[in-house]
Amino acid sequence: MKASKKQWWRVCLTSVVVAFALACSCMIAGCGGGSGAVESKERVPEANVDPSRIDSGSYLADNGFGYSADVWYIDGDTSRPGFYLEAWTVVLPVFFDESGKPIDSDCDATIKDKHLVPSEECESGYDIVFVDPMTCYDSVNNTWYSRGDYNAVMAKVVNTKWKSLTNESIEIELREDGTLVESRDGKQAEAGTWAITAVDQVGLYWDDEDPAWNYAIHCDSNGKADKLDWGFDGSGDYARVD
Repeated sequence: MKASKKQWWRVCLTSVVVAFALACSCMIAGCGGGSGAVESKERVPEANVDPSRIDSGSYLADNGFGYSADVWYIDGDTSRPGFYLEAWTVVLPVFFDESGKPIDSDCDATIKDKHLVPSEECESGYDIVFVDPMTCYDSVNNTWYSRGDYNAVMAKVVNTKWKSLTNESIEIELREDGTLVESRDGKQAEAGTWAITAVDQVGLYWDDEDPAWNYAIHCDSNGKADKLDWGFDGSGDYARVD
């Protein structure tokens, strides 16, 4: 039985609509053998911390290279290559390979708009931004680095109280909102802020413009933080009281 002109018109119209829909789907999905597809690139994270404010690590750190500095490993995997920030310098990353051999260890670094980059005469290339004190990203090599579990270190000291070992009338409290409160004889005397500044290290800030007073976090045999050590003659140390 032959189709009427009206039926043929409906068939043709339906075919055109279907073909148009398929064409749109292919454009959205990136069809066509990849010739028209757009590859997604990982977005570079925000430089939340100025590299000049990153602490290399407490004196408790033993990175195996002769420096007391934390090691930043690729994806936090200690079996992979990484780098550490050399002690006694403002900011100087020293990279090492799978065998632990330093790579271009004499290369200087500089800071540009909160990005840590090598000086012009260096052979190695990197562009590092620090997301937080424990995590950074190298946009040149599309690599994430971590030197520890930020939340785990935070959990050791958040909402804790400490008494000065030099003057027992002085106590400090590290509150969850990041505020630091000092009390003398039970009365609030001063306030500031505190933050995790490295693996097993907390920084106390009495003025936002001043560098942190960094304390190494000592733990007992059960892993509970029991002492904040200033690392000098012991005059500024604190013992936990809660």
